[in-house]
Amino acid sequence: MGRTRDGSFLAFGVLALASCGAAPPPRPPPEVELRVRFTALEVVDDKEIGRGDWRVTLLVDGKPLPKPLTGEADAGGAVPLDVSVVSRGPEASHRLVVTATVEEYDGGFDDSWEWLGEKTMTFDAAHGFGVGGKTISFNTGEGDVKLHFVITRGP
Repeated sequence: MGRTRDGSFLAFGVLALASCGAAPPPRPPPEVELRVRFTALEVVDDKEIGRGDWRVTLLVDGKPLPKPLTGEADAGGAVPLDVSVVSRGPEASHRLVVTATVEEYDGGFDDSWEWLGEKTMTFDAAHGFGVGGKTISFNTGEGDVKLHFVITRGP
């Protein structure tokens, strides 16, 4: 503190030090954690005689699952799936992107996997990240199937 001409004290030190302090670092934006659990590939119609062999290739946020999911089911049945994937990102800007490709094995003359299609669904904060049960449908000359999955928030 210093004295003024009239003898009063001047408190300049405290103000000077207070104004020199660095601003705290900005807080990171809140993160969202979403869990996508693939539950079943429902076979509505396999459009061929006998049980169908099915293969589902999945990507979540552009990252593939380690291996395709496979199973056998006839019309009216389902291939049970029990695979979960976590998606994380800044809550305000994160987009959950689920891409699925479905194929049916044809063991007839050409003995190959036949493509039913590829579809993508995108979910964002403005739409609550699509929390709840979801279905992606594929219907071609090779088969009519539905991929079922559930999106939940948190771990």
